[in-house]
Amino acid sequence: MTTQAHRVNICNQTPQATIDQDRLRQGVLLVLQEHGIQRAVIGLAIVTDAAIHKMNRQYLNHDYATDVLSFPLSSDGDDVLEGEIAISVDTALQRAKEYEWATENELLLYAIHGTLHLVGLSDQTPEDRHHMRFHEKTILAKMGIVCPEEIISVASDAPMHANPITDSTARTYADPADRRKDS
Repeated sequence: MTTQAHRVNICNQTPQATIDQDRLRQGVLLVLQEHGIQRAVIGLAIVTDAAIHKMNRQYLNHDYATDVLSFPLSSDGDDVLEGEIAISVDTALQRAKEYEWATENELLLYAIHGTLHLVGLSDQTPEDRHHMRFHEKTILAKMGIVCPEEIISVASDAPMHANPITDSTARTYADPADRRKDS
């Protein structure tokens, strides 16, 4: 499904041998296509909580692990969308068990979420989070996946840690579950 115009490079930096990289790539490509992105180079790293914690501390001064971090590398108006996404397999394992669905689905949700940030979606306000949830559910549905009700129906006004003014190079959450709590 990778095209000449869209390149998605995936690097599994964990001992998990069962990561379905083709499925993650398909989710990223669907987001790019849905949002009319003609050309893109996306790097997706599958990492541990320790590694994502280190990135979160280094780039955002947040001293905790999170589920997903997105780093846009291109600027508005560039011909090619470039960005990096890091997703935590450890958090995915924990949350998948909590919500009683497959770890592969949780990882896919993180990849989709990170890509939505790269194409310009935000989740800083309740309205933004609602819009983000809609797009996540739409992409998952196109892949034949329905989110567990607990993920899509819990409402939350929990504030985000990332300051949209000072932390514009990466997106993260106060609590990894906050991403899903607003449908």
